[in-house]
Amino acid sequence: MANTKKARAAAGAKKKSKGLTRSGISSSSPLGMLALHLLEQWKKSGRDGIVFLAESENRAERLGSVLHSLDPSLEVLVFPRLNTLPFDGLEPSHEIAGRRSSVLRRLAKSRKPVFLVSTAEAIMERLPLPASWGRLSISLKVGARYSEQDLKDRLEPLGYDLDEEADYPGSVLFHGMTFEVFPAGALGPYRIEHSGGVIRRIVGVDPNEHDVVFDTQELLIDPMSERIALGGKRAQRAALPDYCERAHWIADAGVAGHADSWLSTIKEAPAAERRSATTSAPSTGSV
Repeated sequence: MANTKKARAAAGAKKKSKGLTRSGISSSSPLGMLALHLLEQWKKSGRDGIVFLAESENRAERLGSVLHSLDPSLEVLVFPRLNTLPFDGLEPSHEIAGRRSSVLRRLAKSRKPVFLVSTAEAIMERLPLPASWGRLSISLKVGARYSEQDLKDRLEPLGYDLDEEADYPGSVLFHGMTFEVFPAGALGPYRIEHSGGVIRRIVGVDPNEHDVVFDTQELLIDPMSERIALGGKRAQRAALPDYCERAHWIADAGVAGHADSWLSTIKEAPAAERRSATTSAPSTGSV
């Protein structure tokens, strides 16, 4: 079966990553020991940072949690796979699409050494160029001027659902002198208090009880999908290694097998599904 554009893009990402510095790790390594090893490797990497490819989504998520518990001040990013199959025509969930978008923006703008955890399947999508994230995020700061209509006009193109209870990623509810927003990639919603056309307070709130958890001076609101940063069908595309070119790549021993399996899934997609995906607007910008 002939390669599709998505299969070629995935193969290109895999080929490109082969040119990077990388090493392997036994997939049976206990997460605690693995996390300590990765922390040590990250410290040794200097300004370059590291990327770790886990053999499964579950292992990647758990490892990210362990790393955060070991050092809460360390910005460990977990880049998830889209929770859709190639060419199935379905939209990814708000949570996954928003997390990917937030991670890509952080990678594109970060001046710190990269510490990224992901999987082979997650890095095979074609992505926006790192430079395309420059002006997409919305910055809200305590003391900055505030206009409800202006903010609504900026949030809607970023994929946010206006006038919805802020109990899921991408939802925003305006009411009186406050509004709540659940940003892409966030663990919970934020409440912004304003008066006299000025932002007075920004707080993180509990996603269930909506009680105040912490105060912050600034909130960055990212697009709800990487598709928004793609810039049209003919715009130039990137691969994840373009976001972390200097990083040292480390992988579970089973990652190569998972990558080959995922490529086979893409190549073997029924012809009807491929035609449908290439003639309709892509949900992820990756066909």
